[in-house]
Amino acid sequence: MCELLISEEFVTAYGRSGQPLRAQVERRLGQLVADPTHPSLRVHRIEAHPNKWECYVNRTHRIIFERIGDVICLWKFGPHSIIDRIERTTFSPYTTFRRVASADAVPTAAAYDGPADHIVVAE
Repeated sequence: MCELLISEEFVTAYGRSGQPLRAQVERRLGQLVADPTHPSLRVHRIEAHPNKWECYVNRTHRIIFERIGDVICLWKFGPHSIIDRIERTTFSPYTTFRRVASADAVPTAAAYDGPADHIVVAE
């Protein structure tokens, strides 16, 4: 089982999504934590950023993450256009991440209210 860390950008995008999409995200995160090689996730490396990976939430939405040992850092979530724009995207080594207790406990933007277990993950 992997530990899940989540960026504020991911939390914001997740919080703006409707309940059906959030339920899909939670289901996919559960699969990602339990078995990152599960075929339905369609996990693959992002060419423009070799340390970043993409997985499918559904036909239209994606999650961008990075795996560091037994830790999965969730960088971004959104429509496929986040992948289309990936070459122009920067990933700061100073991005702050928050621990998530479980895949079904992703905090909404309203619940993300500041210091908790912040971890800066350096590349």
